[in-house]
Amino acid sequence: MKTCSKCKDVKPVEAFTPRADRPGKHLSACKDCYARIWREKNPTPSKPPAKCKRQSAREYAQRNPDKVNARSKAWREANREKRAKYQKAWNEANRGKRTATQIERQARQIRATLPTASREALIAIYERSEHLSQLTGVRHHVDHIVPLKGKTVCGLHVPWNLRCIPARENIAKGNRL
Repeated sequence: MKTCSKCKDVKPVEAFTPRADRPGKHLSACKDCYARIWREKNPTPSKPPAKCKRQSAREYAQRNPDKVNARSKAWREANREKRAKYQKAWNEANRGKRTATQIERQARQIRATLPTASREALIAIYERSEHLSQLTGVRHHVDHIVPLKGKTVCGLHVPWNLRCIPARENIAKGNRL
């Protein structure tokens, strides 16, 4: 038990903040008194606290798109080699994801996608193709079982219409359905 120097109440030691400079010792005023004193010295601000930095940056970009685009363009031009090096490293590390994104974009352009198709499932198929290529040493492609642009029928870019096959077989097959 310890007596608070401010309110003069006798309280358990846990009600006092431990001192960082003296292990085993505690401050003379209890936590409640320190909180009350702090609130008196620091009244509530008249304006609400600032949002996190990311949100304020996002809001600034929405309000000033021309300034943000110009600044981004200037940075890209000034750091062309740095950006290209970073992009190349990312593409190498995420080859399956990159290929999935490119093919998905092409499928969207010809309207061969479904809004319910799982992006994660598509990426997993392309990553499996890269993994098979690395394991076997034989290049593999992701093939559409029913082609996206067939003469008689057009398929969709969805997980159940994709399969991993060796590149040679896919190239020899062509688009003949």
